[in-house]
Amino acid sequence: MENTSNFTLIPLDHLINSPWQGRFIPKAVENQRLDDRSLQQLINSIKERGLMTPIVVRGTEENGVYEVVDGHRRIEAYRVLDIQSIESIVRKYSDEEAQVFSVIGNLQRKSLNLIEKAVAFQKILDAKLFETKEGFSKAIGKDETYVGDVLNLLKMDQRIINELKGNSSIKDVRILRAIRKFDKAVKNKSDKQWELYQMVSGEGLSRNQLAKYLKSKRKNISKPNIEFRKNKIVIVMHEEWSDEKKEKLRMLINEK
Repeated sequence: MENTSNFTLIPLDHLINSPWQGRFIPKAVENQRLDDRSLQQLINSIKERGLMTPIVVRGTEENGVYEVVDGHRRIEAYRVLDIQSIESIVRKYSDEEAQVFSVIGNLQRKSLNLIEKAVAFQKILDAKLFETKEGFSKAIGKDETYVGDVLNLLKMDQRIINELKGNSSIKDVRILRAIRKFDKAVKNKSDKQWELYQMVSGEGLSRNQLAKYLKSKRKNISKPNIEFRKNKIVIVMHEEWSDEKKEKLRMLINEK
């Protein structure tokens, strides 16, 4: 990526928005009102200390007009304060570089809940902005496991997804991963996920507490009860087992 840049003071009416601004961010977040708390905090900060971080722009083919790559909300704050020009860093970005920079900047600053992140991550990967999930993970400063866990939330029971869109008390993606992976082989897996989610959410279990609960739960249902009687063996299988798992056990018994 071209790192050559220079600083300049640019009039606000010489700036145009990036076409990528907000494209990968859920509309519910992107369409926040201009008088929201985060913008007001930014306005107060600029009043007291000035602009701490210049915006980033790139020159366009139209002489004297610049495309905003990073800093849209700082510009909003300047407009509210009626300041006509803003300190800017001008860089020579290609279309692809500007696109990636704008998207990553948004993801790092926007207050997204886990489902909003999952939707944004999926859109970015679908758009092929990055060759691999590993490349995307490095760009946003997260490990690949975290990105995979966030994306997999979209595969959870729809009731859980709806809860996570709102004010869910569960913010730890590792807790949600444990819920999603809970007893994959059982019948009605979706219902079991939902029941476990409600329990964890209602009781406010920590990750360690959930791990202990799941360990005890799996221990109780992982093996069938086996009784040795005269001339026969009686095996009592748990109702939690899926038909597929039961059939595998029957086939194993027949082989023996």
